[in-house]
Amino acid sequence: MERTKTVVKKGVVYGSMSFYQGKKADEHNSHKWACYVRGSDDEDISTYVKKVVFQLHPSFSNPTRSIEKPPFEIHETGWGEFEIVIQLHFYDPREKRLDIPHLLQLYPKQPGSSQSTKKPVVSEHYDEIIFTDPYPEFYQRLTAGEGTPPDTQLLESSFHQELKLHYSNHSDSTMLKMLEDAYSFIKQEANEMRDKLRKADLEIQNSRSELREEEKKAREG
Repeated sequence: MERTKTVVKKGVVYGSMSFYQGKKADEHNSHKWACYVRGSDDEDISTYVKKVVFQLHPSFSNPTRSIEKPPFEIHETGWGEFEIVIQLHFYDPREKRLDIPHLLQLYPKQPGSSQSTKKPVVSEHYDEIIFTDPYPEFYQRLTAGEGTPPDTQLLESSFHQELKLHYSNHSDSTMLKMLEDAYSFIKQEANEMRDKLRKADLEIQNSRSELREEEKKAREG
């Protein structure tokens, strides 16, 4: 079977979210956290992702967590930060598995920030998966496939609903707006620097003219 002559891009968001349980919580379970992967713009990635495997720290009793229905996420409690490897397995076994390393973040990294039971620590990243010349059957899944029925119990859980309230917006329009704002900021900074250089150049020219006048007066005197 020949491959299609096309490229398909899929935006995904992966990361973690942690909630501090307060000073009265067990020191070994000071945080409730989740690690997840989802589609941007609420796209159902289960049309082309067969399962997601989360590789946790070996100290966990079950460090390998395989999720085969959306939402692709795991819930845990703990106190330590460590790297989680998020593995995406696709419906076409000829497509190489994608391994995404993610550092679980439980504690605020901003200077001066303190633990809060009201505001979670969110660590999310947006990326694009590029499928080059996929086989026809998989191409159909990528463009018009039907998703896997969700795990309704997990989908309707209070923790999942809480996570959704704090998801970051990584839509294409939002990313474009961020790029436009960054371009405007850089352009403004460049214009201000250019004005400063022009002003400095003018001051140098004036200083040179004054110096020549002083030298001329000294020679004539």
